[in-house]
Amino acid sequence: MTLCIAALSSKSCVVCADRRITSGKRTENEEHDKTIVVFADDGKAVATFSGLAQIRHRFDTHKWLLATIETLGVSGVPQYTLAGVINGLNAALTHEFQTNPDIQKLPRASRRLSVMMAGYVFQNGRGVPLIASTSNFERPVDRIVLPEAEDAFTLQHGIIQGEASIVGFVGNGAALWPGQLKKITEASLRASPKAMARALLDQIRRASDDKRSLDLIGKQVTSVHISPDPSHGVITDYHTAVVRRDVALPAAAWATRQAPGFVTDIRVGPEDADTPDLAVPQVNKKKRRRR
Repeated sequence: MTLCIAALSSKSCVVCADRRITSGKRTENEEHDKTIVVFADDGKAVATFSGLAQIRHRFDTHKWLLATIETLGVSGVPQYTLAGVINGLNAALTHEFQTNPDIQKLPRASRRLSVMMAGYVFQNGRGVPLIASTSNFERPVDRIVLPEAEDAFTLQHGIIQGEASIVGFVGNGAALWPGQLKKITEASLRASPKAMARALLDQIRRASDDKRSLDLIGKQVTSVHISPDPSHGVITDYHTAVVRRDVALPAAAWATRQAPGFVTDIRVGPEDADTPDLAVPQVNKKKRRRR
């Protein structure tokens, strides 16, 4: 179980997700990508997931999502829109979880999975904010969390109108402070995307330290910013709690007429042994001043 948080408004879309995956109480990997930048003919979005991450050597949710998004753009009735991708994923998830024998062998509590997507549908040169989640165990809008997976995935989605904003999340939100989430929601219309990413990162790191998270949330975090301006690119950041040689970037998938496909396992690192490490923890300026 992980924690993925999205802050979405007419001004910006910022999504943060930790990178830890666990098996029972054991941490399996601190650097498992759970983020996908999705490009469709009519928009851009960030997909993240929480719950079943992998069945060792037999199923990997992140890789499955990438391959499925690509397939939505090339097979059957191709889906080139964000709405098509979202609806297609919902149906494909239900089919996979009902027919995959390796998933079916798991206890229902271990089959739980939620996928969240946040971004923009571009209309008349401007992005309309869109957020959606599909899950077999939680309904974020209704604040329902089930202890076991249902047979089918349920889709919830909505478009934000005007100067409204929303902060949504999937995963282990037991340690999230509602008061702070409310402040982040209110700030999302005026704060910079960089400030929003810092605020979401702080929430994930605080939740990671909280006993209620049961050590299921990591401190290695990926953040992605999408602008409502279709001419702007996607900005990503890798927030590390330890010194690392390289920087990890999120995967990307294209469900487009021109070039459906995906890329993953993207890392940028120095080739020269004398080059300093690229990923270093950020020092909290307030704490540094106190010293």
